Amino acid sequence: MKKLISGLFAAFVLTFPGIVFGMQANAGDIDLEGHLDFVYRYSEADDGTNDDDQKQEWNGYDTLNLETAYISMSGPIGDNVNWEISYAFTLIGPYGASGSAGRGPLDNNDAEGSLLNARLDFELGESMEFSIGRFIPPTSMTWSTHKMKNLHTVNYPLVHGSGIAPYAYMHNVLRLPGYQTGVMFSAMVGPVEIMAGGFNGNQFLGGDYFGKVDYLLAGNDNTMDIDRNKGLLAKAAVSQGGLHFGGWYYAEEATASTEQISGTAPPTQRTMDGKAVRWGIESAYEGNNFLLAAEYISSAFKFEDNDVDDDLVQNGWYVLLGYRMQSFQVIARYDHVNYDTEEAFAASAAVDRGDYNEENATTAGINYFFNENITMGLDYTWRDLESYEPAINELALIIEMDLF
Repeated sequence: MKKLISGLFAAFVLTFPGIVFGMQANAGDIDLEGHLDFVYRYSEADDGTNDDDQKQEWNGYDTLNLETAYISMSGPIGDNVNWEISYAFTLIGPYGASGSAGRGPLDNNDAEGSLLNARLDFELGESMEFSIGRFIPPTSMTWSTHKMKNLHTVNYPLVHGSGIAPYAYMHNVLRLPGYQTGVMFSAMVGPVEIMAGGFNGNQFLGGDYFGKVDYLLAGNDNTMDIDRNKGLLAKAAVSQGGLHFGGWYYAEEATASTEQISGTAPPTQRTMDGKAVRWGIESAYEGNNFLLAAEYISSAFKFEDNDVDDDLVQNGWYVLLGYRMQSFQVIARYDHVNYDTEEAFAASAAVDRGDYNEENATTAGINYFFNENITMGLDYTWRDLESYEPAINELALIIEMDLF
């Protein structure tokens, strides 16, 4: 890990003198971008009892949220260096469920602003680029700040954590890295873009409570860290003639700090070594008013300690269809995610864990392009959480604005 990151920096240092020699200050060329998302969400309260005689309550919600508000500045420094700085005053996704998870009414007081991008891009000839700073590692094609032109729906796909399993079963997907500090090379080889980089990575915390292990990503959004665990990314993608296809791999060494609790002994601390591995494939076609997109993501946390046999393995996918008629676009998407394919963690030992580890969602929507800068979307989502009895469907309305 260290050798690879050191190699990336060494390659940059070798090319840096030539880059600096060709730089000319051009501070007046600054591009501004502003973005706002207003979202209304409604889900009716309901309750029930499932097949295991577990009483389940759904509080429902009726909310009006400012989910995204950010401003971005970018520009050149000479002919071969570009910079970007972005700051979010409010940002729900992609860190959470974009407001759709059933944790009661979304409290935007918790949606604190933060630095998004702070990066430099150095052009190394006509087809190569070196990036350094803070940005989202390019994994999934829909893992980014919410924009309807990328997502086409109000909610992120389930593979990014937009389900209600965290509320109902306290279990979620291992999310992809958010805004991370790191370095990355990218190069065009014909129509194919190849990307490779090293990043701070996520910080894993866990708890071992009577044999059940849960995970929390404490460092999914960082400007710095002081540990030895780093993430490595490799991605290749081709976008040509309305067709897009890509595949990526992201892995990092990880230590899960856990607290073991027994009925009689006091809590004891333990740190377990592991490896977090995520990979995905993606494809999309947009042309002749049609839109077709699909994506598959696999995530795993694998323990390297000899006395721990179980690994947490997850996967999910979605298929999205759309058709545009002048200023309107109709959208349909089907999502599936398995939170625990090995049926070891997602439920207590008192029930069949295979009955508590899957979630599906079917979304139907219509988007209206008011003008080039304003999009309105109306979605209805039918949710199906395995062994969860209450009705948990959602109606959502978004007004998205690109200010400049």
